[in-house]
Amino acid sequence: MLLRQTIANGFESRFFDIDALLYEAEIALEQQTRRREAEREYHHIVQVFQYSNAREIACKGFFAFKAEYPDYDPKGLGSLCEEFNPSLAGRKNGHIISPIEELQRKALLPMLLWKKIPAGIIYQENMNQMSPESTATRVAVDTFLISQFPVTNAQFDVFLDDANGYDNDQWWRFSQRAMDWHIAHPTALNSRFRGNERPRENANWYEAMAFCHWLSHISGVQITLSTLEMWQRAALGDSDFTYPWGNYYHHECCNTRESNLKMTTNVNRYSEGCSSFGVYDMAGNVWEWCLDTQPPDEESPDYKRAVIGGSYVSPFDRAQASFRYFLNPEVRYSSIGFRLVALFPDNHQHQ
Repeated sequence: MLLRQTIANGFESRFFDIDALLYEAEIALEQQTRRREAEREYHHIVQVFQYSNAREIACKGFFAFKAEYPDYDPKGLGSLCEEFNPSLAGRKNGHIISPIEELQRKALLPMLLWKKIPAGIIYQENMNQMSPESTATRVAVDTFLISQFPVTNAQFDVFLDDANGYDNDQWWRFSQRAMDWHIAHPTALNSRFRGNERPRENANWYEAMAFCHWLSHISGVQITLSTLEMWQRAALGDSDFTYPWGNYYHHECCNTRESNLKMTTNVNRYSEGCSSFGVYDMAGNVWEWCLDTQPPDEESPDYKRAVIGGSYVSPFDRAQASFRYFLNPEVRYSSIGFRLVALFPDNHQHQ
């Protein structure tokens, strides 16, 4: 590799970390190789599907393939294999599939995978009180689903490309200020860092909510942003950890300023940093918009909205699960993205 040879020849830069760049290149090469392997194996399975009398064999091969490559199904083979799907065993003979089960089955967007977060109790610190006497509030959180990854570039692109997506005023009617903003800004900004599996940034709170309303419409399920309580529950579970993985910062668990990458990374990169529920990127990479508010002020004529989780430009202490702050919902930064939750009526019936 040319980059390796350059380093071996003693090249140094005052402007970026050459070792970090090499690491990023190696990760990209590994992911490219994996993608090619998926394409090759998937092609073989597609060939078997051409023989109608071999459909069950083809589907068994497809399910084995999906176990290793859960996000890859460009031709929608999964929809052709429902009758052979072992995960649907016992769901016939009058059994009604719950909304949670149904949403888990739908391949709405690339890499849109859901993790079920069971009901539980969290203790949320009052971040407005910095004195030693500040206390934590006990909060009960109901069952919900949360997207395993932040919304990616590829997912947001579907919203942009859909004729009934970003341009449709219907998804912006949740507030007059959102409507007014959209009229004044009819075009989305490009994500600063391209790549299908990188988190979508340069999207403000209004755009994130419009995306949620659009996805709710096509899924038939209420999809929205998380509250801070939900986010903490998904990040820490029943623990009182500082980070999703434990109490101490580890550079191999998240992308913060200390990584010195100066860019976002693919949302599925930091498996070591997952929460106990298998949720990725809840520390670092991009801040995530939430529903919680603070009153308007001179900097923000609309209610401010919470961001949490830290980013690639934030120091590691801001990636702690207890750290959050509030911003004007109009701002669009390359360090802020968003994550989805799915809500259901009578959640206790589906736990």
